[in-house]
Amino acid sequence: MKSLITILFTCVYIILIQNLNAQNDVIWERSDTSKIQPYFNNIPGCIVLYDLNNDSYFYRDIMKCQKQFTPLSTFKIVNTVIGIETGAINNQNSVIKWDKERDPEQDFWAKLNWNKDHTLESAFDNSVVWFYQELARRIGEYDLNKYVELFSYGNQMITGKIDEFWLNGSLKISAKQQVDFLKKFYTNEFDLTDKTMYISKKIFLQEQTDDYKFSYKTGGGDIKNTLFIGWMVGYVETDNNVYFFALNVTAPEYDTVHKYRKDITWNILREFNLID
Repeated sequence: MKSLITILFTCVYIILIQNLNAQNDVIWERSDTSKIQPYFNNIPGCIVLYDLNNDSYFYRDIMKCQKQFTPLSTFKIVNTVIGIETGAINNQNSVIKWDKERDPEQDFWAKLNWNKDHTLESAFDNSVVWFYQELARRIGEYDLNKYVELFSYGNQMITGKIDEFWLNGSLKISAKQQVDFLKKFYTNEFDLTDKTMYISKKIFLQEQTDDYKFSYKTGGGDIKNTLFIGWMVGYVETDNNVYFFALNVTAPEYDTVHKYRKDITWNILREFNLID
């Protein structure tokens, strides 16, 4: 009984501290939320943006930005970093063969190009779940725990199956925590190897122009029987600054969160003149 009370007290304490820290953040000067409200189209959601040079934040719904949800496919960022750092996988061109018996073919996902061998880079780009489940098994429970704790990633809870804890499992993270992790990863506060940093950033990069580099990962799925979440997290590199972001939206239909997670993020980043 005492241990349960202690756990509950600790959870409440952590939530209170997180909210206090967020409310004490230096707020981005361009923090007029009225301009971005229409982009959400009345869909419940939040976004946090972080300006690295000015150490300042922009929030839409600061309280929801503190609420933890299952990371789903956004955990592929962490899984990639740990996999390279531990040597569980060598580089972006390393192949894991599709095992039809282990990962049976699914008609819907087959259309999305899952049911074949993948490299680390193609698996990230196509968000191939079976690939990252196998990568997690190769990394192992010890190293996954070690690095999730080092990264202070969300609630840091890895329980249950080693290849499912980020898919509606025990691991939860907030939008604010997503940004905090990405910021520390990008500036290598975790003292990762040069190889890990170079390959990971190369894999995460999705779009590049003369003015910016745009790196991101989406995620989505059900978090309750009648509720779905859509994630989009990443960063934009300009000539002289880096801007980190994390957005989540929730809706009763998966198609809604799947569509709007990107649309809303793109519109907001354009509103702040970060991308074209």
